[in-house]
Amino acid sequence: MSAKHIAAVKDASKKNKGGPKGGSGQKGPSPNASKKLPKDDEDQDPPEVVEALTTFRKAEKAAKENPGMAASVLWKIAKALWTFRQSLETAKVLSLLIRILSELQATTGTAPSVTGVATAQGSLSPTQISMTLYLSRLAMARLFVYQSPELASQYYLDAIQGRWQIDHADLQTINEMVNTSSVTQLLDHCRTFLSTHPKTEKLMVVSAPSASGDTAAKKPADPNLKLLVIFLESASMLAQKNATVPLKSSQKTIVSTVDRIQGETALACYAMAAVLTEASGDKAGTAAILRTMETGDFVRMQTTISLLNSCCDMAKYQDVQTVAEVANAVISQDNDYLYNGASWALEHLMLLIQENREDGGSRANLLLCRHSTPAASVETLTRVHQLVT
Repeated sequence: MSAKHIAAVKDASKKNKGGPKGGSGQKGPSPNASKKLPKDDEDQDPPEVVEALTTFRKAEKAAKENPGMAASVLWKIAKALWTFRQSLETAKVLSLLIRILSELQATTGTAPSVTGVATAQGSLSPTQISMTLYLSRLAMARLFVYQSPELASQYYLDAIQGRWQIDHADLQTINEMVNTSSVTQLLDHCRTFLSTHPKTEKLMVVSAPSASGDTAAKKPADPNLKLLVIFLESASMLAQKNATVPLKSSQKTIVSTVDRIQGETALACYAMAAVLTEASGDKAGTAAILRTMETGDFVRMQTTISLLNSCCDMAKYQDVQTVAEVANAVISQDNDYLYNGASWALEHLMLLIQENREDGGSRANLLLCRHSTPAASVETLTRVHQLVT
């Protein structure tokens, strides 16, 4: 299968075609040899892919007898295949890996001391099983984010439930509040939930500054392990709309129901992220818009603005309205507003945020001031200002 071998076969074929047809004492290739020649080198899979697929077939057979060993190999195979953009094969490997790890986790969870469990686990500890399952679900969600948003959302929610034990019932309660409660009530509920939940209560404690006064003295953690990042990522994905295709009248009702549920779940995830920003030093109402602006993701920027508009009256909050106007100007490439009006509007907001009055003054209508410190709010607007100037 190597390029060297293929070239040698072709060279031998050419020499035999140019030589005598017989009596030379040198045997030429058989009449059917040309049919067995490999494809051109450019049509062949890289050796790493061939090796990964071969190993996958072996691991697939060994999964029943030693699932722990198979799981440890499958994760490496999935990463190798994705390196060469083998999407379909990567999905097959991850699907088997998730199934094996789920079964191992269920076994260790219900009978941790049963004889034979250690053999079934192989060299994987319960922590390794849980973490690999979490990362595998995230990888699968990202792999299917455009091909199947519904399937991707399920993997996202399963990942959140597996690592932070925020199950579907908890999110369903928040989903119902999206349509029945005010923004303040929704955020208060999320704040109470995250502050009292055993897996997230530590995330709600504001980190104290270091001796040097630097709050970012610690090395940044893996983004995959930050609940705030995963909530924002899953919310942005859930907010996406499927491509419009001709549907029957009976199908339209189903699709609209799915879109409504996904929209509610997206808002629930955004609400959770907004509350987590209080403790992480990030921003609430404009955090999602800012992230999409910084990455140049105009599609999700528009979706975020629509979601904010649906969950709160932006006219009541001058800061959210201003940032949304700037984002819309970026999307529509309204250079006149960006060059002339945006800078003034953002600087005016910064002055209002820093205003110090006992009655709150103009800050009463600023959503940033309700969910973040003045310094953090100014830092958010400064980042927006730098993006448009």
